[in-house]
Amino acid sequence: MKIKFLLPLGFSVVLLSQINFCSAQKIAAGAYQSIAVCNSGIVQGWGFNTYGELANGNSGNVDTPIVTLFSGVTVAVSAGANHTLALKNDGTVWASGFNVSGQLGDGSVNPSLIPVQVNSLTGVIAIEAGTLNSLALKSDGTVWGWGDNGFGQLGTGNTTSSNIPVQTINLSSVTAIAAGNYHSLALKSDSTVWAWGYQLGTGTNINIDTAKQIVGLTGIIAIAAGNTFSLALKSDGTVWALGGNNEGELGDSTTTNSYIPVQVLNLSGVTAITAGVYHSLAIKNDSTVWAWGYNTAGGLGDGTNTDRHAPVQVNQITSATEINAGLNHSLVKKKNGSVWSFGLNTSGELGNGTFTDSNIPVQVAPLCVGDTVITIGINTVTDNKTQMIVYPNPANANEPISIKCNSTINELLITNVLGQIVFQAKPHADNFSFRLDKAGIYFVRVKMGDASLIEKIIVVR
Repeated sequence: MKIKFLLPLGFSVVLLSQINFCSAQKIAAGAYQSIAVCNSGIVQGWGFNTYGELANGNSGNVDTPIVTLFSGVTVAVSAGANHTLALKNDGTVWASGFNVSGQLGDGSVNPSLIPVQVNSLTGVIAIEAGTLNSLALKSDGTVWGWGDNGFGQLGTGNTTSSNIPVQTINLSSVTAIAAGNYHSLALKSDSTVWAWGYQLGTGTNINIDTAKQIVGLTGIIAIAAGNTFSLALKSDGTVWALGGNNEGELGDSTTTNSYIPVQVLNLSGVTAITAGVYHSLAIKNDSTVWAWGYNTAGGLGDGTNTDRHAPVQVNQITSATEINAGLNHSLVKKKNGSVWSFGLNTSGELGNGTFTDSNIPVQVAPLCVGDTVITIGINTVTDNKTQMIVYPNPANANEPISIKCNSTINELLITNVLGQIVFQAKPHADNFSFRLDKAGIYFVRVKMGDASLIEKIIVVR
């Protein structure tokens, strides 16, 4: 049976957006969760979600991508141990998940299942989520941090934690940042690297609460921070490492800690690096991916579960453009926008519909799928009346739904024909997204800033 809807006279349908939704822009791996930004700016996540790491308004692990409530994200995402950060194109930072140390930066220590805005932070160009802390780089070259500071990882000259952003002192002209387990890194415009927090990397093993230059690292173009180790990529395509090395994280064929930089062996022509908790990845200029370190769960993707103290090639991966490493799993984005994963999968962090570990890459699916995004437009027209437009309607199940409005939404409620609530949110922004995964007839009710209520029917096939 086909259902037809007739528009009243004088009402015109406006096509608000038709977005190609087939590939990912950015990826991030946390301890047990994974995040991807789609070409539309919609953010999807999968894996561990007990504390709201996936920012979908609910808790519970998922083994395939779901749409989060992050929106307008075109710059970056970053995943920590149990929290997630998103940087919007307006320079604001949003966070969800665990918050025991104030790592969400909203002035509280309460976890959040939905995105909350990091307090008083604007003009941000880069973000990094650590274990229990977060970092942000502003366009003026300053670094700001919030959350746990027990080892001095906020760089404020003390070890006092903060649930709002505080500036890292004695540090300027920064172009890149990295957050490890309990230490932080910064790359300055003069290509030097600076570190603070838990130390196995500045020539000493004494924790420091202010930034200190790492001697021996010059000509650096990229940095990454792991558990107790650090990586640096030089402009000549070589990779250098220092710090803890119990699992072979330094890639120098030993398991000996080093307080000074050592070169990662048999690795040249590198264009990108990432550090997980105990393992590392690199992309070479031929678009192959190489990995070393801890591998018990298969996070190196070489088809074995054997730790590697020097780089080995990740199986079946070519045309790689982006990499990110979590606790025991890894993500790779290919040139075509597809995302591949390997390693631990006990929480669904591989995103392939199972909870089974894999020591070879498997494709995350479905991810950023669908020819169009279902758009609900909420607009205040010239006569001060508010209208809601749904396009397309009828729509297909499991396609992302995007809400776009020019007025403040107090609450959005979607119910099925039985009156059961299938989605409810009190948004913190005027643009957000979600998905309906079952066919049926749904009623959308939106309460606006002026307390008015508008309603619409969506038919999902």
